[in-house]
Amino acid sequence: MQTLGGRLTYTGGRPSGFDYQRILLAVAVVTWHSVYVTGGRELQQFVGLGPARPIVAAILPMFFALSGFLVAGSLARSASMLQFFGLRALRIFPALFAEVLLSAMILGPLVTTMTLSGYFGDAEFWRYLLNVTGNIHYDLPGVFKNNPVPGVVNGQLWTIPYELECYIAIGIISVLGVVRRARLFGLVVLALMTLQWSLALYSEPQYSVAVSGRVLVLAFLFGVSIFQLRDVVPWHPLLFWMSVAMATAFFYLPHSDAFAAPFIAYISAYLGLCNPRANSLNKLGDLSYGIFLYGWPIQQTAMWMGVTGFWSNLSLSLLLATAFAYLSWNLVEKPALGLKKHLPQHGPERSQTRSSAAADQLRAAP
Repeated sequence: MQTLGGRLTYTGGRPSGFDYQRILLAVAVVTWHSVYVTGGRELQQFVGLGPARPIVAAILPMFFALSGFLVAGSLARSASMLQFFGLRALRIFPALFAEVLLSAMILGPLVTTMTLSGYFGDAEFWRYLLNVTGNIHYDLPGVFKNNPVPGVVNGQLWTIPYELECYIAIGIISVLGVVRRARLFGLVVLALMTLQWSLALYSEPQYSVAVSGRVLVLAFLFGVSIFQLRDVVPWHPLLFWMSVAMATAFFYLPHSDAFAAPFIAYISAYLGLCNPRANSLNKLGDLSYGIFLYGWPIQQTAMWMGVTGFWSNLSLSLLLATAFAYLSWNLVEKPALGLKKHLPQHGPERSQTRSSAAADQLRAAP
């Protein structure tokens, strides 16, 4: 039976499934946000807590699990922890910096109800700029105050601190040597899952529209664990469909989102290791991060302009977000990643072994 590692080697270390999955998940994020942006919290609750909850709840954990699998490969290739963290910073911050500045310096002044002097002099404006550091603030002075989701300029950014937390966590665990011991790492993540479930029983509602940030971190760590165990975990459609069934069940059960995380991680790895033929969209570059970043402010702007229907708002927003993502990739993200050759090759060592040639071959993430 073919393992995940065997499948990775079979695809030459660059399966196109990860590219398709990232784009589809980014589009799914924008689609779900159109429900909220056009209908407000009432429609969000009606859809997100109804029969569609497993679909809605799975989107962000799949993003994080996919990231965990790919980032584990990046860690395996990095010569040092300084290089690893440098790569992560180059991937996240330049595009985030550009999007935040465009929102604050161009979008905000165009749509604010305040005078320009009042806008730029407001403390809310300066707090918003802290987004470039991962300290998230959603409002700009006088912007989108009459939309169904009032005042929120960048609602999608709530996940950024948890993404940074994931990178810090895997770095610390790597230095401690736990990542090197794949089975021990898996047991640690299982223990964290049980702990998160126990805490959720007392501190979280039975159901929420989106899963908690702690569950996103769990999905990431399970993605890392599956990568570490890739040479023993089978790549098999039966396991895929069993994982779909189990994740769906846990997303329906109260207080059980954490238990869906390992199954979501397997689903993400299985789909990512599929290898459909690349199309012209793949050749445009990795547009997923840009679509994720620009989707929400474009959707809110469309609402401000009177494009209030779900389908019209979604269609316009996806078109414009894809255009901005293309520009972001070519003008910001790709040039920033080109700086990786200048990253230090030496520094604090990581306790990581390369148990398989597939670790070096995986090129789906920088």
